[in-house]
Amino acid sequence: MRTIVLIVALLPQQPNNVNVGGEWFAQLTLPLGETNFTMYLVQKGGALTGYMLNEVGQFDLKGSINRDQVKFAWDYPDGGRTLTVSFNGKVDRNSISGTAKVGDVGEGTMSAQRK
Repeated sequence: MRTIVLIVALLPQQPNNVNVGGEWFAQLTLPLGETNFTMYLVQKGGALTGYMLNEVGQFDLKGSINRDQVKFAWDYPDGGRTLTVSFNGKVDRNSISGTAKVGDVGEGTMSAQRK
């Protein structure tokens, strides 16, 4: 039994995912301008769900987190069509920053601060 305990103790530990659950203030900056959102994230293991909320409406999001790397996407209306916004970024304590690609419109920076 000691051998088993020793072997388990020597196995490399997997780093935990950063906790991003909760409410965030998010800014998306594109060549055409800036958009602000209140972002709500629910984290279950490596899976993320939640929504983005602004004056236009509420938009469900889905994504994932691996250690401090976060990815998620949501659909956003634009003049009668729907654009998928895909975000890839990094968590650093109470902030998230990275790049968002907005359909065929282009890409820009996105940052969020925990409320």
